[in-house]
This record gives sequence, C-alpha cells and structure tokens, in this order.
Amino acid sequence: MDATAGAASSGALAGPRVGAGLGDAEWTRPQTLPTLEAASVEQQVVRDRISLERQVFRERASAWVLARRASIAACQERAQRWWAGLDVGERALRVQRLSGEFSRLSVWRQQQRKRVWEERNLRRGVDPAQRHAAWLEAQDRREFERRREERRVWFANLAEPLRQAYAMSWDEHRRRYGYATSVDASSELR
Repeated sequence: MDATAGAASSGALAGPRVGAGLGDAEWTRPQTLPTLEAASVEQQVVRDRISLERQVFRERASAWVLARRASIAACQERAQRWWAGLDVGERALRVQRLSGEFSRLSVWRQQQRKRVWEERNLRRGVDPAQRHAAWLEAQDRREFERRREERRVWFANLAEPLRQAYAMSWDEHRRRYGYATSVDASSELR
C-alpha cells in the first residue's frame, strides 16, 4: 500500500470536516431553535380523556382482586376462630414456644420476620400503626409494666453492639410502618 492510498482511505473514514459546506458556503448555527407550538385544544381533550381512562382503570378492582381479598379475609377469619377455639393452656404453650423461637433469631432475622408479618397485614388491609395502637390500648397496665421492666433488664444485659443493632432495627421498623416512637405515648395504658 502506498502513502497516497493510505491518506485517501483515512480521509474517507474520517468523513467530512466540521464546518465544511457545499461549495464555498459555510454552515452556520441558527440563532433560534424551532419550537413546537403549544398543544392544540383537540390534543388536550384527547390527553385529558386518556388520563381519566387510566385513572378509572387503576382504581377499578378486577373480579380476581375482589375474590382474592375475600379469600384472604375468609382465611384470616378461620385462623382467628381456630385460635379462639383453643383452650387457654394450649394458647399459652403456643405463645411461649413461638416467642422462644423468635427470641433465638438474630436481630436481622427478627427484622425480616417482622417485615413479612407487617407486609402480610398490609395486603390484608390492616394498618400496622392502628393495629399496634389498638394492641397497646388493650394491654393490662400491670402486665405491661412487668414486661417492660423485664425487657429493660434484658436489654441492659446485652453487649453494646447488640443493643445498638436492636435499637436500630426497632427504630427502622417503627419508621417504616408508622408506629408511635414516643415512650410517653406507649405508656399511657389503662
């Protein structure tokens, strides 16, 4: 390959030079850019109609969604009847066993488990913050104080990193699901 062929081929690959024009005329940038006129009245009517149709579609519950909600409610009702049908001793044993299993989980696993429960409640249409407030309101004052003191001692005996991990986990959970964070608000029990 000779030098002229190399120069010609590199010039062909490089394309036209910037600023090069046809003949002797030079290309110049326009001083103003063309703009689109505002949407016409007909276009706006169509856009408004589409927005309304989308809103109606999103708000509408399909037969499947309605059937799913009814099924979830029926399952929840059946579970509550089953729990209420257990004798007091059996319920206490189950609560003790499940509490023990939960307590043995790591901080991270506890947080994940609580998140699963709260998300399930949200799918059922239960507001976690309202449910928590109702649970607090239903607590016996003396029993609540006894458990609070028990938990305070337990927490004080944890290693500092574990205390920090639990505190961060609880704060994140309260923020995520809108629980009251005030100690005074939670201690106003009957």
